Amino acid sequence: HSAPEIFQSSGYDYAVDWWSLGVTMYEVLRHKRPFHIEQNTTDEEIAVLHRDGSISFPVDWDQAVMNLFFKFFKVDPQRRIQSFDDLASDEFCGSMSRDDVIEMKVATEFQPSRKELNYDPTFELEEMIMESNPLHKKKHRLEKLKSRRRNEKEWEKEWEHLGAKFQPFNRRRYSLV
Repeated sequence: HSAPEIFQSSGYDYAVDWWSLGVTMYEVLRHKRPFHIEQNTTDEEIAVLHRDGSISFPVDWDQAVMNLFFKFFKVDPQRRIQSFDDLASDEFCGSMSRDDVIEMKVATEFQPSRKELNYDPTFELEEMIMESNPLHKKKHRLEKLKSRRRNEKEWEKEWEHLGAKFQPFNRRRYSLV
């Protein structure tokens, strides 16, 4: 979903990125988009959705979370969250230390297992099921896999060459302030 100023074709700046961050956060939390927009929704209808702020929230969400989203989805870019300082000073982030976040001292709630798969293999199984003749395709898949491995070996040599010339960037050595 694009910010309203993109639809207006009047020019835009970095404020659209904060709108997009709000959309992304909403999608991560709700598993759906904040505004109900179909392929045939007109620009005028989208403008009304944006202007009216017609966003649905679960009843168990904290008011601070909802207020944060309303700040991301301000139609006027000047009234929208526009900086890390704006975000950090919001009541939702109030108890979080900016320095702790930058220094990665804040514990994450989710830690993926290193011993188990971090994706659903069902999708690969569905792909195999959709093949009309999966055993017939196996030879072709194996050939593609061998070809891919050859290409990977070539890339490994290239990466080693590049790695010798470029040093890794360490963000902890540089201050944002």
